[in-house]
Amino acid sequence: MASPRGVGHSPFTQGQIDTIINKIESGKPLSHEEAVPLMRLTEKINTRAELTENELRMLGSLVNLVTKGQSKMDKIMEMAMSGRKLSNQEVLAMQEDIYRYSQELELVAKVCEKAAGGIRETMNTQI
Repeated sequence: MASPRGVGHSPFTQGQIDTIINKIESGKPLSHEEAVPLMRLTEKINTRAELTENELRMLGSLVNLVTKGQSKMDKIMEMAMSGRKLSNQEVLAMQEDIYRYSQELELVAKVCEKAAGGIRETMNTQI
């Protein structure tokens, strides 16, 4: 019998999840070992396997990153469209923030794409 959603043994710890999320937020690249939980999460979503509480928490954290990033992008756009003369440092900082956000968005999009594919496959399954 399958365990209920959100229950079960997670292949990674909450500490690992926190480290991954913090590195993504700070724009630092993930090592192979740190990327493994994301690859496992994507694989579990793709195969429609049950997710543990930690995995659901990680998914929620990734979505929160995108939400925070969108708010920051809105502020950057307001600043850029204000007509104010921006210094080279400000423009460089804006470029860095936009790059970081695009990387976060790409990561979350890949995970969501796998999840959507799994859902689509489930919906197309004949009973």
